[in-house]
Amino acid sequence: MIEKTDIRKLITDVVSETTEQMGIDFEISDGESPLYGKTTPINSIVLVNIIVAVEDELNTRYNKSIIIASEKAFSRKLSPFRTIESLVDYTTELMQET
Repeated sequence: MIEKTDIRKLITDVVSETTEQMGIDFEISDGESPLYGKTTPINSIVLVNIIVAVEDELNTRYNKSIIIASEKAFSRKLSPFRTIESLVDYTTELMQET
């Protein structure tokens, strides 16, 4: 079973790498760092790149194929893309379902 701490590390690494590659000044201070919204420099294009990279990395490392940006994600009352931690929680949930 994949541990939540492993997923958190994978996601924070992907966010750091993606924002750096795209020339965005984004610092992760903790899990509650805003990931997407009015108070963050991450726009929808960057968010899509992050999600695709997370999905690819999970598939590569754990041979698990999940779709993070789905109707299930967008129909939630609270978006799983609000913070790093909300994305970690949602991704962990998806990984446990597969």
